[in-house]
Amino acid sequence: MNLKKRFLTFTASLALALSLGISAAAQTGTVTADSLNVRSSTNTSADVITKVANGTELEILAYDGAWYKVKLSDGKEGYVSAQYVTPNQSYFGVVTASNLFVRASTGTDAPAITTLPYGTVVELLAYDGAWYKIGYGGGKEGYASAEYISLDLSLAVTTPYIVYGYINATYLNIREHTDTSSKSLTLLPMGTCVEILASDGLWYKVKLANGIEGYASADYVSLTPVEEPEGSDVTNPTPTTNVAPITNVPEATAPVTDEMFQKGQEIVAEAKKYLGRPYVWAAEGPDSFDCSGFTMYVLNVFGITLPHQSGMQYNYGYSVSKDNLIPGDLVFFSSKGTSGVAHVGIYVGEGNFIHASSGSAKSVTISPLSSNYYTTHYLGARRLLQ
Repeated sequence: MNLKKRFLTFTASLALALSLGISAAAQTGTVTADSLNVRSSTNTSADVITKVANGTELEILAYDGAWYKVKLSDGKEGYVSAQYVTPNQSYFGVVTASNLFVRASTGTDAPAITTLPYGTVVELLAYDGAWYKIGYGGGKEGYASAEYISLDLSLAVTTPYIVYGYINATYLNIREHTDTSSKSLTLLPMGTCVEILASDGLWYKVKLANGIEGYASADYVSLTPVEEPEGSDVTNPTPTTNVAPITNVPEATAPVTDEMFQKGQEIVAEAKKYLGRPYVWAAEGPDSFDCSGFTMYVLNVFGITLPHQSGMQYNYGYSVSKDNLIPGDLVFFSSKGTSGVAHVGIYVGEGNFIHASSGSAKSVTISPLSSNYYTTHYLGARRLLQ
């Protein structure tokens, strides 16, 4: 696995990190070329210090995106092309400061982007000996002092976060083993969310919504949310086996209070501020949104934290029937050719909902639930208000 490929896009739990074989030991890599030049600097015209054979294990001291600084078994140090060295571990670290500044570039005078608390697990994308380029929550990147990042994952704080992936093929086989000839356990449609348990760089071990575990080719699993347009036309035949949407969650029976109804109206008023903002896939606002980015953004204003994926949002709150919707409830829809969640919006009342539409509007708009398309593809509603 090459460090240039982003491995995780948001903070992982300790359990996942350990399952991927991370340790506090020195980072090492294995030579994949028949004979690899070790040079005096990061340049193909630099002096060759020595040559190392295929299969040689090197200690990796630093990485600039194209070259590794390495230490040989005899203690000598030099530089090798990263193209011909495969790291033996995934690169992760743990924040050891109470609050670690993540900066826009290396140097304590660089602007601070955010801070990360003690125990946060981050991906290490590059290293210059003093600073790490890191990947953290939601696919963001920045720079942090290496002094405050440890490779000892026993320091990590276990969080309730689970690492998810999203199917980016029209349909993807989930197999019994890491082999394309292995038995297919099921087929998952575009946008399906799966829990990622482990990886070998080519395959993900995944857990499905119904508890089944299997293996998926990493080429067809995205670590950022996949929003399938509500009007898309999936031409592949519907699979005989699929992960069913959540339908067994009890309906809300608690009475709707005046306070709850008022809060729902406030949510709708906030949502209407963004009418006409363009639909952009994966956008989180405020200038543009996709469907789940829009609901996530609006609800966050009221202290309700949601993930950026419609299928995952369907797990939040509790179920309400279509007849009992109140303003502020989330409404969910499937898409042509699929049975899972592909679209989400906010109910505004009077039989209408507001959403970031990838259909003809291509913007935040208000649509009637009674329209033929949304009636046909309606899946259910969730209430997050209490």
